[in-house]
Amino acid sequence: MKNHYQTLGLENNASQDEIKKAYRKLALKFHPDKNIGDSFFEELFRGIKDAYDILSNPVTKRKYDLEYNTFISKTNSKENSTYQQNSTRNRQQTYTPNPKPKRNYFELVKQINPKKFLFEKTTKIKEVFSTTNLKSLSFKVKLVFLFKLILIIIPFIGFHLKGFPGLVQILIFYVMTFGFINTIKNPNEIDSVGSGLFGLFIAPCLALLVLSFMLDDYFEIDLFSFFESNQKIEEKYKPRPSPQENELTNLQEIIDNKDALQMVPKKKSKREEENRSNRRKNSTLRDDRLPTKSSSKSKSEYKKFREEFDRIESEREQLKNHNRYKDNQLKNGASPFNTCFGKGIYSKNAWLKFDNSNASDAIVCLVRSYDKRTIRNEYIQAGSKFEMSKIPSGTYYIKVYYGNDWNPKKENFCGSKGAFEKNVTFSKSDRIGDKIIIENTSRSYTTGTITLYAVENGNMSTQTIKEKDFFEN
Repeated sequence: MKNHYQTLGLENNASQDEIKKAYRKLALKFHPDKNIGDSFFEELFRGIKDAYDILSNPVTKRKYDLEYNTFISKTNSKENSTYQQNSTRNRQQTYTPNPKPKRNYFELVKQINPKKFLFEKTTKIKEVFSTTNLKSLSFKVKLVFLFKLILIIIPFIGFHLKGFPGLVQILIFYVMTFGFINTIKNPNEIDSVGSGLFGLFIAPCLALLVLSFMLDDYFEIDLFSFFESNQKIEEKYKPRPSPQENELTNLQEIIDNKDALQMVPKKKSKREEENRSNRRKNSTLRDDRLPTKSSSKSKSEYKKFREEFDRIESEREQLKNHNRYKDNQLKNGASPFNTCFGKGIYSKNAWLKFDNSNASDAIVCLVRSYDKRTIRNEYIQAGSKFEMSKIPSGTYYIKVYYGNDWNPKKENFCGSKGAFEKNVTFSKSDRIGDKIIIENTSRSYTTGTITLYAVENGNMSTQTIKEKDFFEN
């Protein structure tokens, strides 16, 4: 038998005023006119209407209370009688609880009704907020609530930053993590090999894979690089030797050969020279490979060899000081000076396209005018174009660091690692006519193109600055 008081959210001794207030509140919330075409809300409102029709009339209410009380008393008496009979008959029998039914996760997912699930959760949250006082909650409950709130907000942040792919990544990570945790907490409820394999192996692997993609996209952190040794990472990013270096190493190997080194005379004592001459007299074999000063041929061979050896040694000394990072470049859009200026600031849709048709690479810094803070620093290769996107509203000017042969181990003025080796120049465009005004609102946003080389009738001017002025923030 239905409990109409429970349907309206009331106690059994509720008054007529309370019944009317509860009905009006529920009717405003679940009326079919507000949820057109949804059969679930139609059935729910019909039950609320039936309960109100019976309880609002004193006659029908009195009759219903009498029937409901007799029904409850009968059910209680039946339960007591059956319990006494079973206890007298089966005193010697041991109690064996029924095992929990095993869950099939695939069938549970199919049976979920999204609308009903969301409706139940939202009504539960509203009841919690309406009935409980937040100040009376414990610290643990508040912490759990804050954690759940953060988990709800994170997908919206991913959608704002990366669009629909970012939202899908975060949702997949949530689903896989929930499946793995639920499988570990309830191992007895796994009913098939497929669901167990999915919960214990496939779900955590997919969660780790998606997490690595998200860390790489949002924070430029390569999760799998932590598992590589330092030697492998150095070999991975080690620059390749030039053909000239390969040629010199091959020549040095030839020179270092024992047969070739035997041609180089060494200074020896008189006793060693006597022993050597005695061995030669007593020996029937002669080593023609060793040059002697007595023959003109050996002198010429020694002279040629010595000249070649000295030439290779001088070139080798030059190569020690040669730039090992010749023609080395970063990717377009890399931010090498985040340690100096801080991480970039991004917002909405405004963008500027930079055209670097120079022979040198460039690092373009976008500086905010009112506090001279560099909000973006991005690398642009020589002869390429790059779009600096999501620029916040404000007034800016640009500073540019030009150069070639990027050396990631060279210390710059800021104290961090990373600087150019050759053709280094610094410039800025901070005059009144050179400043850039960016508008970035929901209605409109600024776009434009800036060339990093001289153009006829251009509207920007540049001044050469020192390295200290460039790294000022």
